[in-house]
Amino acid sequence: MTLSSRTVRGILALGGLILASACGGPRGVGGDGPSPVIAVTNPAEQLERAGEALAADSTDVDAWFEKAKALEALERPDSALAAYETLLRLEPENVEVIVHHALALEKMKRNEEALAA
Repeated sequence: MTLSSRTVRGILALGGLILASACGGPRGVGGDGPSPVIAVTNPAEQLERAGEALAADSTDVDAWFEKAKALEALERPDSALAAYETLLRLEPENVEVIVHHALALEKMKRNEEALAA
């Protein structure tokens, strides 16, 4: 059975809400408060700042998340997906990361993988 992107997005959103609720609410990426990378609204600048943060600490989950979001905004889905996959390795239990990874797959029309994520 082939599911539409709208159906997959709805399933993923509902799944994310259920998981977040079961875990006591969204914990946020990193969990240590806002990252200085988050304050940037220009995707190219956001990507540059995330790169600087990752050069200093390659395990900075906030920087990886901002990098992934910037890459999505710059319409570089393959690179964004790779960043989300790095985040999954760093924080495999993080609901926000799981949902964003699945949504990135869905945007790439990889619906079956998105539902399995």
